[in-house]
Amino acid sequence: MKTTWRLFVLVWFAMTLFSCCPAVMRTYSGSARPRSELAVLLAGSSEIGVCAVDGRSTMCLRDTPAGEVEVTPGQHEVEVLWRVIGTSVVPGRVAIGLLRFEAEAGATYTLSATRGSRGAVFWATNGLTGSVVASAGG
Repeated sequence: MKTTWRLFVLVWFAMTLFSCCPAVMRTYSGSARPRSELAVLLAGSSEIGVCAVDGRSTMCLRDTPAGEVEVTPGQHEVEVLWRVIGTSVVPGRVAIGLLRFEAEAGATYTLSATRGSRGAVFWATNGLTGSVVASAGG
């Protein structure tokens, strides 16, 4: 009985440790930089994730998209995944959108998605100004 319990705890711990993304994914090399020198991409809900930035994967172990990503200022292409599981949109499926925009140092961008008249609609909102800086889909 004790062996089974210990095995369960060990397996649970390993799954928890290796199935999670880091709190913040960096898309630049080198040491951590101050947030004032970077732009931050945030998932607008638990159903949203960042799959890639500028063609570079941000997927973690077990195919989990990142929820918070730091990028350098400048033009970026952000691949956003929306899990539409458990909704009336397309149960059990995902939608992927590509957003292109100029990221500003010190800004935070919230990534969101919803159902449009012709499929999923994705957008990025600048947290400093409240303006939509990119959108895709229909």
